[in-house]
Amino acid sequence: MKLSETFKLISEQMIRELEFIKLGPDELKGRSREVVLHKFLKPFIPINLNVCNGVVISTNGQSGEIDLIIYDKKGFSLFKPFFNHYPASLKPVPVETVYAVFEVENKLDKEKALKCFEKIRKAKELPKVAYYEQSGAIINTVKLYGKEWAFFPTLGVIFAFDGNLHEIGETLSQINSPLEHKVDLICILQKGIITYYDAQNNWLEFPPNPDSKLVYREGLPEENLKILYLMLTRIFSQAWTRPIRVLDYFKV
Repeated sequence: MKLSETFKLISEQMIRELEFIKLGPDELKGRSREVVLHKFLKPFIPINLNVCNGVVISTNGQSGEIDLIIYDKKGFSLFKPFFNHYPASLKPVPVETVYAVFEVENKLDKEKALKCFEKIRKAKELPKVAYYEQSGAIINTVKLYGKEWAFFPTLGVIFAFDGNLHEIGETLSQINSPLEHKVDLICILQKGIITYYDAQNNWLEFPPNPDSKLVYREGLPEENLKILYLMLTRIFSQAWTRPIRVLDYFKV
């Protein structure tokens, strides 16, 4: 079975669906693009994760509306009694359960990219504090962005169907924020991937470390989709969250 050929079929289907969306009402186009990506992500993420549209909340703040949120099913289930009345595809999602946020665009230009960068930065800055303290012989940590974390940091991805690869890459390179607050990966389906390269290990790095170099990789849609899939699954297959202290969300 040639798994790589699957991505050619999927990318062609996504592009066809986008063409249908362009014929529809303007008010529905944005949400419809998110549904196309949702349909791609849902079968490929591990069964302990889920994806929705919504707002990321913390004990002291919230993000704006996020196009797609990848979150931990078990951790989120603790909040079901409070959030079950929201639509299945539009939820407030506690940041402690969040692994990644996605922004989705049709054609990504510099202005739209800057707005996406800002939305993702705000979501990534939300503090993850509502956990029970770890104790005992085994203490779990995560090594990402060249740092050691007591929790899994929020990742940020932009997906677009078209756009100027080099213009967007240059725009990202000029953002002056801590590495962990920047966008980690940009997939422009019909053009290529903007990500980071680790010269020491000779591989594309997601998320980046301080020694990684920002690179633009042009490619066919099926190649870009395959790289996106491989990068996401490498991280999400290892993702975990600490037990969440729901009480912290009820403190006045």
